[in-house]
Amino acid sequence: MVENSKAENALLKLKRFSENGYDEFIEKYRLLYEIKKEEKSPEIIDEAQQIVNKLADCYIEDTLNRYQTPIECVSIGTINIFDYFDFDFPKESSDECDYFVLKSVYEEIFTYYLRMNQFVTKLVGDSKDFISCMALDSVDNHPIMEVSSNVFNASKYLADRLNIDSSLHYQYKENKKLSINERYKQIYTLFKNLKSEIYGYCKYCECYSGETYLAKMVFCFTGFRDYMLAREIEEYGGKYVSSITSDCNILVCKSTQKITSKIEDARKKGISVISQRDFKDLVSCLGVNC
Repeated sequence: MVENSKAENALLKLKRFSENGYDEFIEKYRLLYEIKKEEKSPEIIDEAQQIVNKLADCYIEDTLNRYQTPIECVSIGTINIFDYFDFDFPKESSDECDYFVLKSVYEEIFTYYLRMNQFVTKLVGDSKDFISCMALDSVDNHPIMEVSSNVFNASKYLADRLNIDSSLHYQYKENKKLSINERYKQIYTLFKNLKSEIYGYCKYCECYSGETYLAKMVFCFTGFRDYMLAREIEEYGGKYVSSITSDCNILVCKSTQKITSKIEDARKKGISVISQRDFKDLVSCLGVNC
C-alpha cells in the first residue's frame, strides 16, 4: 500500500475543513504552504488555493449574513476578530512557513474588514437618515476603515487618543529584497498595531459612542407611548417630542408593518422609522436600561 505524500494528506485535510463547513483560520494556511512546497502539479496547488479562498469567503459571508438592515449594522464596526481566534505568533522567525502563514492570516483579516466596510456602504447607499448615518459611522470611524487608494489609515481621533502615528498604513507591501526574518518582523509589527487599534476602538465605543448617539436622538412615538423609556433616554441628553418636529430624527412605531400617513411623512423628510421593539434593542445596545 502506497502512503500518501505530505501534500496529499494536507489536501485531504483541507477538503475535510471545507466539507465540515468550518474555518481553521491559521491551520489552513500551514496546509496550503505544505502543498505549495511539496506538490509539483499546478492543478492540485490551484485546487488547494481555491479551497482556502472559499473557506475565507465563507467566514466573512457568515458574518455579513447576520446584518441585513442599517439598524443591525449600527454595531458592526465593533466586531473584534481577535476575540474569536487564538493568534499566537512568535515575534521573530526566519522560517518561510511561519512568514507565509502570518502574511496570509494578516491579509485575510485586512480583507475581512475591508469587505465589511464595502458591505455597509452599499447597504446604506444614499440614505442620510439618523440610523443609516449611525451604521456608516460604525465602519467609517473604525481605526482601519478609512480607506484611501486601498490603504488602511489609522483614524485621526484614535491616533490622538492612543498616540498612534496617523499616517500608519495597514496594507502590507512585500519587499522581496529583504530577508524572511526582516519581512516577518515588518508584518508582525503591522499585525500587533492592528490588534491594538481594534481593541482600542472597541473600548472607545463601549465608553463613549453610545452616549454620543443617545444625546443626538430626537424621537417621537406613534401608536403607543413609553414615557419611562423616554425619560431614560433624556437622562443621556436625548430629546422626546410628542409629534414630528423639524429636528425629529427617529419615529418609533408600534409596528412598521402597517404604513400610515405619519410613517410616509417621516420617510419623505428623511427621518428614521423604526419599530418599538427595534428601538428598545437599539438604545439598550447604546447603554440604556430598558
